[in-house]
Amino acid sequence: MKILEKATRELFYAGLSRTDYRMVREAVEKSNRKSVIDWSVSAGIFWIMSLLMSLNAEAYARCRPVYTGALASCAAALFCALFLLDRFPRMIYPLMYLFDLSVLGAGVGIALCQPDVRTVTAIAVAIIIPICFIGNTASCVIVLGLAIIAFAALGKPVIAPDVYAWTLLNLSIFSVAGALIGHVVNKARFERYVYAESVRQLADLRTKYAYYDQMTGLQNRRAYAEMLDSFQKEPPPEFCAVMADINGLKETNDVCGHAAGDELIIGAAECLRTAFAENDMIYRLGGDEFCVITLSPPEKARRSLERLKWAAANWKGRYVKSVSISYGMSSSKDFPDADSVVRDADSKMYEYKRNYYMESGKDRRHRRLC
Repeated sequence: MKILEKATRELFYAGLSRTDYRMVREAVEKSNRKSVIDWSVSAGIFWIMSLLMSLNAEAYARCRPVYTGALASCAAALFCALFLLDRFPRMIYPLMYLFDLSVLGAGVGIALCQPDVRTVTAIAVAIIIPICFIGNTASCVIVLGLAIIAFAALGKPVIAPDVYAWTLLNLSIFSVAGALIGHVVNKARFERYVYAESVRQLADLRTKYAYYDQMTGLQNRRAYAEMLDSFQKEPPPEFCAVMADINGLKETNDVCGHAAGDELIIGAAECLRTAFAENDMIYRLGGDEFCVITLSPPEKARRSLERLKWAAANWKGRYVKSVSISYGMSSSKDFPDADSVVRDADSKMYEYKRNYYMESGKDRRHRRLC
């Protein structure tokens, strides 16, 4: 079973795991698109030159249909790569096969029509085709196998038996060699893509740890400070700041335990995400302090605060029964700089918190039951 599994990976996934192979498939497809364009242009120029040569060299006249068909297939592949792949990205695979088969078909045709380049042509296409694109070995073997079958079927009636046998043997040997070379080259290509993707993911992870709070998934104080600094230098036309704070977190930690306190922080973050669903500038500044920056007018921000009330009222945790959030909002319309907007929102949030305890009659130190 392990041998079969390894063979499957080598044939279909360039020796990689299926997960790694699929992880880099999109990047490989983009690279193959560029290869289709480049190879189609290069091969097209070659076939045009060959057609011109056939007009002046009678010995190559029999190859004109081959050159013409190969040129047409290169032009079709180039057109599709330039104008259709953006809309149909998976079309890259039939385009690769079209190009491979057209060049192999042209090689077989030339080998049939032109004795003096017969073996050279057969060897060249068998070696070149497997490394044109980044692909799996199975498809390469199929394409080369079709070329051998085509030459074997079409060559026997028109080529002398000794030349036919020699050329067919060479084509078969070099097809095997080409498939092996293609496998080694493509395996190395895929490994480079996997390595590059791993490096990118590591960079993303480092960025996440640097700018995101690991408990809540919100952006952290560092991201908040950089945002505020950028707003000071180039303020947006309009924005609102919302400062928020959890009521009773210390008591929850003291009475119910830190697991309950952590749950309360995560719950508050969920409520903020729900309320400001279209906004990604939500920050946990530390402890139970949060800030939301929204690039919208005050009216829209107030509607988001109504959603925050609803989300908090409907939230229920495993360790704690409910979450209560104090908040304050301020608009850039009323202040000359971002720091002033945030300070005003913070002041309003503390005023909200004081009013909350006075109106509810709940002692700030003995408010919540687990």
